[in-house]
Amino acid sequence: MIITGTRVIYPAGQKNVIVKLENNDDSAALVQAWIDNGNPNADPKYTKTPFVITPPVSRVEAKSGQSLRITFTGGEPLPEDRESLFYF
Repeated sequence: MIITGTRVIYPAGQKNVIVKLENNDDSAALVQAWIDNGNPNADPKYTKTPFVITPPVSRVEAKSGQSLRITFTGGEPLPEDRESLFYF
């Protein structure tokens, strides 16, 4: 599975950002995606971030692609004087 880019820049005024996945394998792949704060021991279902990814789970057929949409939920506002870092 190839992700188009290792970093996603989310412009403050944009509603969502699209991340593309490419499956160059000869078989289908199941993909689960989430955003967290970078704690490898945290359970993703309990992690709170101001973003949501859709679809969170998808099947990507062989030699095919899938787009994931990252959307700012508008929950807790992000700081305006510095960048915020989340893990995808």
